[in-house]
Amino acid sequence: MVAGVFRRLGSAIRGDDGRGQVQGYLKPIDTDEIARNLRLDEAAADRGSKELPPTNSQQFDGMEQQITQTIQSEWTWNGQDLINNLRAYSQRLIEFSVSTELARLDLIAKNTLAKLRDANNRAEAELGPLREHYIACRDELVEFRRRHKIRRAARKNGKRWTTLGLLAFLIGVESAFNGVFFAKGSDFGLLGGIVVAIVISFINVIVAFFLGLFPMRWFNHRNFVIKLAGLIVSLAGLVALVCLHAFSAHYRDALGIVAEGKALEKAVQTLKAEPHILADINSYYLFGLGLLWASLAIWKGYTFDDPYPRYGACYRRAESARESYSDEHSFLFDDLEDIKEETVTAAATGFTAGRIIPNLAMLSGAMPSTRWGESPKALADSAGLGPATTVMSGRPNHRGAGCFAVMSISDFPNLT
Repeated sequence: MVAGVFRRLGSAIRGDDGRGQVQGYLKPIDTDEIARNLRLDEAAADRGSKELPPTNSQQFDGMEQQITQTIQSEWTWNGQDLINNLRAYSQRLIEFSVSTELARLDLIAKNTLAKLRDANNRAEAELGPLREHYIACRDELVEFRRRHKIRRAARKNGKRWTTLGLLAFLIGVESAFNGVFFAKGSDFGLLGGIVVAIVISFINVIVAFFLGLFPMRWFNHRNFVIKLAGLIVSLAGLVALVCLHAFSAHYRDALGIVAEGKALEKAVQTLKAEPHILADINSYYLFGLGLLWASLAIWKGYTFDDPYPRYGACYRRAESARESYSDEHSFLFDDLEDIKEETVTAAATGFTAGRIIPNLAMLSGAMPSTRWGESPKALADSAGLGPATTVMSGRPNHRGAGCFAVMSISDFPNLT
């Protein structure tokens, strides 16, 4: 008894592992489980010792009837489940029309072909000019590299807006400092000094920036004449910047000596006579600050583009053309991918609908009122299975052994 309790407890913990079952609706009846539930081993031993049932018995006794009823109830439950599913498939088949589905798939195919032809026309109209433009820009870049013996990629400055912001910052800071310096002798005080300072700072930063952007980069050119021109223009620009800041310093000194109306003339005189001598230490600060800001502007101009003249612009044209062509190409092929996915999904749905378990669904109309309490042979006859189906049955012995099965349903030629 204790062993039986532990055996049932272990079975409850393990659960049903599904062994002995096959795919489909008419799964084999687990006679071993029935024997365990009815405790047939103990009953068979007890009844055997008592010579039960009698040898001359013509009818099932109570134990045999219980076994038979248990197996028949299992059969009835599985059969009813099959009937329900067959009826469901029958309803789905009624709603499904092969000709209608084929017409729908044909319409989808024609619609897909129309979309593909439209995409082909779009590709010719939109991608063609972009591709030609990209090839032209690419050939231009290849020829530029060959002619100027360049084997590296262009150095791109990805912070162009930052550079412009820095130039504005330099102009603003220099104007503020110079405004304080020039306010000393101005008739309009700080406001007048700032106006003068803004003009000088703007000229200083802009001239220095373009000096670094153009002539100083000409030093890197392969052509000697262009190198020489860059050297001459750069030296002239640097001299002009030094003269500008020297004049600013002398002009500030002049504002402290004479009236503002005569300060310009006084500054020119002192600049010509003693250019390196200033009357106030703040004028030296003004001169040094202007040169520092000019140096920063020259550096930003030199690094604003590739060091080799015109190479950065040529490289950017080719890259922009490539990106335009690639973006349009990707956009077009994304549309084609969507068309493909829609068509494949629709076709797969139609093909799947045409294969709704035909081995069972086409039988559902033949057995709408079958009584699953009947014998397996009667079940096969009512289903219209005929002689092509093998029906096996047997009387259970004292151990409850026995099985019922209907096989080879898929062998019907009408179902293939």
